[in-house]
Amino acid sequence: MKKIIIFSLFVASMFVLASCGGQSDKDVKALDSLNSQLDKALNDLNATETVPVEAVEVPFEINVLEHKFFNLKWYNGEVAFNFIAEITNKTNKSIVSAKAEKETGETKDLFGEKYPVTESPYILITFDNKEIQLGISIYNPDVVHAGGEFESENISDGSPWEPNTIKTLRLCFEGPDLKIIQFNYTPQKCVLVIPITVKDPIGYKFSDYLKTYDILDDWKSFQQEISKFKK
Repeated sequence: MKKIIIFSLFVASMFVLASCGGQSDKDVKALDSLNSQLDKALNDLNATETVPVEAVEVPFEINVLEHKFFNLKWYNGEVAFNFIAEITNKTNKSIVSAKAEKETGETKDLFGEKYPVTESPYILITFDNKEIQLGISIYNPDVVHAGGEFESENISDGSPWEPNTIKTLRLCFEGPDLKIIQFNYTPQKCVLVIPITVKDPIGYKFSDYLKTYDILDDWKSFQQEISKFKK
C-alpha cells in the first residue's frame, strides 16, 4: 500500500513539473510540497520495511527468560547480546527438525547440489549515519549453542518435539562492530529478529519469522550499567 502511495506522489510531482512551463510561485510551492511528501513517504517506507514482521499466526508460545547486552570481551570493549526463551510447540505436530532460521525461497549450488538459502537470527541497530547488524556467535559455547539450534535437546525422529511441550532456545549475538563506546549514543532503532523452521515426519513445514523484538530498552539499560562504572 505504501509503495502505491509513493508511486502516486511521484507521478503527481512529475505532472506538476511537466505542466509548469514558466513556473509561478504557486507552481513551485506545489512542487516543493509534493517533493516533501515523497521524501517523507520514502523515509517511512525505509523505516518500516527494513525490519521483517513475524508471521500472522505463529504456532508457538514464547516465554522469554533473558534478554540483555553484556560486555563479552573487556580487553577490547566488545559487546554481545544474550537471549534465552522457552518455546512451546503449538503446531499439533510431532516436530522432528527445528532450527532458528528461515528459508528465503532461494537456492545455492554446492558440489553440484542445490541447497536452500536460509536467514539466521540477527540484531539490527540503526543510527543516523551507521547501521550495525549482529549475527549469532558460534565461538562461545558457554552462552550459545552453535548455529542457532535449540539448546541441549536433540530434536529428531527418535526424539521428537511433541505438541504442547517446551524446548529452550539460547542465542548469543556478537560482532566486532559493536563496542562499548557506541553506548555513548542511543540508536533510532534496535531490533532482534528470530526466524524459525520446523518440520514433521510427513511433510509439514513452518518457516517464517518467529518473533521480532524491539530491544531499545535493553540498549538503554546497558547504557545505565556502563555509566555506573564511569562514576
